[in-house]
Amino acid sequence: MSGRKFNRDTGSRKALLRSLASALVREGHVTTTAAKGKTLHSLADRLVTIAKGSDQLQARRQLQAFFGKRDAANVMVDRIVPLHTDRTSGYTTLSVVGVRAGDNAQMVEVKWINMPTVTGTFANPNPAPKNERTTKRAAAVKTAKATKGGKIAKTATPKSKTVATKTTTPTKPAIKAKPAKPAKPAKSVKAAPVAKSATKAKPKSKASAAKK
Repeated sequence: MSGRKFNRDTGSRKALLRSLASALVREGHVTTTAAKGKTLHSLADRLVTIAKGSDQLQARRQLQAFFGKRDAANVMVDRIVPLHTDRTSGYTTLSVVGVRAGDNAQMVEVKWINMPTVTGTFANPNPAPKNERTTKRAAAVKTAKATKGGKIAKTATPKSKTVATKTTTPTKPAIKAKPAKPAKPAKSVKAAPVAKSATKAKPKSKASAAKK
């Protein structure tokens, strides 16, 4: 994307311009710096030219690819384009509104030449003004100041305790004990035979017998 870089890379720059164009379509006007306003001014002309294409289906698809939301593309085709059928360019106007307090940068307001009577999108018509929008944190701060004399208390959200469930395994049925077999009668132990004397009496010799 050629033109002003805004000290951003390509992805951040596209996201910035997409956000500004979405706010212009949704609310009808945007207040930003002069450099961003000039870029948004030319970008709005290109978007309306695409929405005025002869092929409405192709136009809606191209706008949806840019905005990332089908609702914004439908607002461009069905609400913004019918108000600017007599023009070929210059669908928005720039007006200086002052300077920014922090760095003294020039601020401009970008708005449609023919403002639509209904703001917002088809899904969220007539959104609340930006300074009246409240978030959950802002509502909590407001109630804390009212109840505790200006002290801001953080709203603690209860933590959900995760209960660990034990997985019980099915127990096996008890094995029945087999009946014990009757004991066999003890065998009678036979007495061991008396061992014969290992040395037998030798017969006396004839010589010893004659001496006697």
